[in-house]
Amino acid sequence: AKPQTTNLPASVLAVLAAFVFLPAVAVASPATALKAFNAGQFTNALTEYERLLTAQTKQQKPEDPRLHFNAGAVAYRATNYTGALQHFTSVLSAPDIKLQAKAYYNLGNVHFRLGQQAESLDKLEESWKEAINQYQHVLALEKGGGPMAANDTNAKPANRNSARSSEDLSDEIDAIRTEIQNLTSTVTKVAGSQIN
Repeated sequence: AKPQTTNLPASVLAVLAAFVFLPAVAVASPATALKAFNAGQFTNALTEYERLLTAQTKQQKPEDPRLHFNAGAVAYRATNYTGALQHFTSVLSAPDIKLQAKAYYNLGNVHFRLGQQAESLDKLEESWKEAINQYQHVLALEKGGGPMAANDTNAKPANRNSARSSEDLSDEIDAIRTEIQNLTSTVTKVAGSQIN
């Protein structure tokens, strides 16, 4: 007995073959990105988030600020601080004030890390002052002033992710300021001793 076959047109077979052999990674998804993030595959997760953002742009949809936030978080974890700055900055125009505050906080962390990597004390001081500036934006937003209050440098500390107290954030800012003052003092002493 001969097996039965169906005579499908070649075009139908080609389409079916394309679906069978199409790699699963061709379609980006937040779940795929999160899975990569949780596995410590930060570069892969960043690629997935950026694919999602590119797909939104191609579909002429507004970019989802949550995707930018997540992309910034994985870029930070991958020590891609330039990418983290770009993505967190894209979140600052989001209508969600809490998301903005988290982005400002993470921008502060990025600038702090950039300061740690600085090759000169001037760059270190510049980065850490910018970190303080970003943390102050968090304080202004958490105070309830909305986006315009982010420029209020006299804002009182609040919290981050409901896990940090206002005292913690204020202490963090004070510690960075003290570190900058100590470094400036040390540089002044060293520079003064080298002039003689």
